[in-house]
Amino acid sequence: MEEKKDDKIVVGSQNEKLSANLVPFHIQYSGPANTKDYFTVTKQVQVQTDGTEVEVAYFRGCKLVGVNQELPRGYKGYLMNKNEVLQTTGQGPDQQFFSAKIYNTMGEFDKLTIYGHDQPGDAGSQWATLNEWQELSDIIHS
Repeated sequence: MEEKKDDKIVVGSQNEKLSANLVPFHIQYSGPANTKDYFTVTKQVQVQTDGTEVEVAYFRGCKLVGVNQELPRGYKGYLMNKNEVLQTTGQGPDQQFFSAKIYNTMGEFDKLTIYGHDQPGDAGSQWATLNEWQELSDIIHS
C-alpha cells in the first residue's frame, strides 16, 4: 500500500506488534545492539498502596516505575522510519526536482508504558494526558 500526499509518501505493510515504552532519559546511541545475547527482560508488576498496578524495571541500575496507558478508542500508534529521497517531475527543460519524505511503518502498538525514576511518570506529561487531548479534539471537531 502506497499513499502520496504532497511531498510525503507513506509505505505500509504487515506490521509487527510492539510494546512502546517511554523512559525518562535520552540514550545517546543509535547503532545496532545485540541485546538478546546480554540482557533478559525483567519487568515486575507491583500493586501500589492506592491500588494501581505499576511495572518496575531496571536500566543500568536505575529503577524505573511505569504506568500503562491505553491509546484512545481504537487508535493505534506506529513506529515509523523516515527517509528522504530526490524526486523529479516533468522532462527536459520543464524538469523540476524536489525532495520527498518516505515513511516506512516498522510496527504498531495500542498501549504504551510511561516510566519515571523511582516513581510513576508525571501525570501531567503530554503522554499521560493523551486520552484527555483526544476527548478535547472530538469536542472541538464535532
